[in-house]
Amino acid sequence: MEWKTENLSGCLVITKDGEHVPVYHHQFEMPARNAIGPNAKRNILKAAECDYPDIRCTKHSWTYYISSRIEPHEQFCFRRQAFPGIGYSITLKNDNPASYIAFWPDDGCVEHPKEFPDFLKQMTENQYDDLALSFCALPELLPEINRVAQLRHLTLMECSFGNNEEVFQEIGRMEQLRGLCLHGALCGLLDTAAVGKLCKLKNFETLCVRTGFPISVDAVRELGKLKNLRALQLALWGNCRIEHERHAALVSALSSLRSLENLEFLVLDTRPRLSPCDLELPPRLKYLELDGNVHRPYPSLKKQEREG
Repeated sequence: MEWKTENLSGCLVITKDGEHVPVYHHQFEMPARNAIGPNAKRNILKAAECDYPDIRCTKHSWTYYISSRIEPHEQFCFRRQAFPGIGYSITLKNDNPASYIAFWPDDGCVEHPKEFPDFLKQMTENQYDDLALSFCALPELLPEINRVAQLRHLTLMECSFGNNEEVFQEIGRMEQLRGLCLHGALCGLLDTAAVGKLCKLKNFETLCVRTGFPISVDAVRELGKLKNLRALQLALWGNCRIEHERHAALVSALSSLRSLENLEFLVLDTRPRLSPCDLELPPRLKYLELDGNVHRPYPSLKKQEREG
């Protein structure tokens, strides 16, 4: 794995065994070059300010977090001999790229926030193409953003969609868009019409629909038409009305994913929980995460299913 940014963002979490609330939480940064090679673990511990002589690594893993882009996370678990009931967890990820900018209006979901003109000017001057909008009124703001920027990555968090069709029509006009993350919404819905707009985007390869953003059952079945999709994260509990025999209906709706010939990363969070044998998985899948459990490498998983 090669890091994509010069610096990395890190998070240290210290917990007591049997307790879910952390004892200590610490954010830090470090150069990406120091997180590789034979001295990587020691450098990471120093950056996290927990370089104790008796500390040892008990687990090391990689996971992938899907938002508007594919984000690798490197995770370490440490223990100390002096404090056997304490766990030290460190997570590393790429820093936000230089092209990233976020907008969160002070006044909440208003049509034209007073600070929005200055924000548009900043986007124009710096040519940002990775945008996160929080608590914004999208029908009024997206057309103006489209006039000054060619977005490649878009994250929408707790935004007001107003006219849902108009919002996805505007997203469908973002010809360079590669990734979209939907997280909570007012009047928003990923339906078949919205998926149809995403299908027209030739460069579209990453989609994340998190819990809190409604998605129709028919739209889940339509996701198989996003032929260029490389990464998909999908939360389906409470935000998708799958009726009657829920497990069978859920499996049936997700069967469309087998048509995603270019899909490499799939993260599903569902109720009821599913296992890999419930799914018809696409042929190029490299990484599969179901309800927090990682199943990889995929080729060996497929072999086990054949032998079973």
